[in-house]
Amino acid sequence: MVQYRGTSETVGFGNEEPRYLNTTEMDVIVDNLRPATEYEFSVKVIKGLKSSDWSLAAVNSTFPQPSQSYPQDLTLMAITS
Repeated sequence: MVQYRGTSETVGFGNEEPRYLNTTEMDVIVDNLRPATEYEFSVKVIKGLKSSDWSLAAVNSTFPQPSQSYPQDLTLMAITS
């Protein structure tokens, strides 16, 4: 089980409610994250009725959102040596 949420530094008003991703895979891709946002991730193992404690949190940031348009007002200059 993967638990994740945006941190207070990027959300702006305390920690948001955690979201959960249930998986049986060792490698997981978490979709639908906000660009340029810091997230905190923890994992726990669940087997039958037993489960581990949540792991220590790992913090990582998503990349900024790419530009949606071409650059405007460019001036091209020739380079001479």
